[in-house]
Amino acid sequence: MNRNGPCPCGSGRKYKKCHGAPAATGPDLGMLSIVRRSELARAAACKTLDVQLHDEMMAWAVKHLGKAWLQQAIRDFSWDDSPDIPPAEMMMFGTWLTYHMPISETDPMPLAWRYREAARLHREPAKERVLQAQLDAPIGIWEVQSVERGVGSQLKDLLTGDERFIYDASSSATLEPWLSMMGYVVECDGVCFLGGVYYQPLPPLQVDSIVRATRKAARVRTRPVPLEFRVSPDRQIDLIDQWRDAIERMMETNDRRVLTNTDGDEISIQSDRFDVTVSREEILRRLATIPGAEPPEQDGAKEMIAVLRVGPAKTPAAPPTMGNTVVGSMVLSDSTLTVDTNSTRRADTLKSAIERAAGDAVRFRLRSTESMESLKARARSPGPGGPMSSRPSAGNVFTGDSADMPPEVREAMRELMAKLDAQWVDSPIPALGNITPRAAARDPKMRSVLERLLKDMESRGTPPGLGIGMDIAAIRRMLGV
Repeated sequence: MNRNGPCPCGSGRKYKKCHGAPAATGPDLGMLSIVRRSELARAAACKTLDVQLHDEMMAWAVKHLGKAWLQQAIRDFSWDDSPDIPPAEMMMFGTWLTYHMPISETDPMPLAWRYREAARLHREPAKERVLQAQLDAPIGIWEVQSVERGVGSQLKDLLTGDERFIYDASSSATLEPWLSMMGYVVECDGVCFLGGVYYQPLPPLQVDSIVRATRKAARVRTRPVPLEFRVSPDRQIDLIDQWRDAIERMMETNDRRVLTNTDGDEISIQSDRFDVTVSREEILRRLATIPGAEPPEQDGAKEMIAVLRVGPAKTPAAPPTMGNTVVGSMVLSDSTLTVDTNSTRRADTLKSAIERAAGDAVRFRLRSTESMESLKARARSPGPGGPMSSRPSAGNVFTGDSADMPPEVREAMRELMAKLDAQWVDSPIPALGNITPRAAARDPKMRSVLERLLKDMESRGTPPGLGIGMDIAAIRRMLGV
């Protein structure tokens, strides 16, 4: 196998960067076997026929059932009887509409049944197999057990306990263990693929409440939720609405969350600008006398100076290991000094320190401020990949790419995560009934609740690009779970 050649999985990447990479998630695939390539090809062929069937059925339905039928379907499916389906829900809507929704009150069969008869699909056995497989696929809540990048994911239906491996390279690029998807997993020609799923997966804690509510409605506790319950179009809409509601609650909770630095101040990005009236050498000499000022670093035509607070953080809850905290950064460019901090109090303190050290060598001009609400809104704005990714972000402050995150926000996030790492194991946690994770690990009744919580935290992961986060593996080792 040529490690510098293209990977046979079809990802378009070199083999050594894809399945030849030592850090690949899941088992070491090495060179994909003939069987594996065959399974991928069959799944791709089934999915292609699935898309063709959907387009053909919709064209037939508009011609024979009219637009009123489609408009009624949209009202039945949509959130709060909205006249439109959001683009992100179209995949789920298309599957529900064609394979599960009754055509009318007098015709209880879905569109796929009528189309199969009208189009005489017995003459096209491959299409008929895909259509029947879709009809046989009830809705489920599929928890990710493991991921093989570029190939697919091992899923477990939390409503029944059934497990399936789905071949889907696209979702395998972003899915993580313990996230759950809600939708239809289709099995055809010996392989499984996603026949239609809700666009936003959820972490374990949110999913757990939906599973419990669904089991209660189906009147089962540990047994599988009955098939007749999972194929009911109305029950499916109930489940979809619960999923939407969980996403909405997560977003509201995220918007209410206040992020603070280690001084306990609410984070807001402060940028002060000073005019410099002396030579660069002289202003650098004066700025060097500011307590905590680091030696300047050259960045092109600019001089970068970090300002540290040496010693423990001011908040009593901050761990003693957090000795040196970046409280601000100064950038000297031409005749302008720009100072960035992550709270109003730090900005005021550093401004006063600069004016004392530099004296008449600087003249304050203006301050610009950006709140966390503004930063969140900017991070949630649609980028090249759209506003939502397969990975949920309800547990993180930023929901978009953090490559452009201001340095002060990065530092605040690092401070926050370091504080959580040091405190979490021995802190009362509301999700555990206000007992500590260490106590929950020793309590047989609470151990399963702790395990769900750890899965939830593990599935949320770290904001992209930050390279920081709670070390769940280390926490598991400390707690023995």
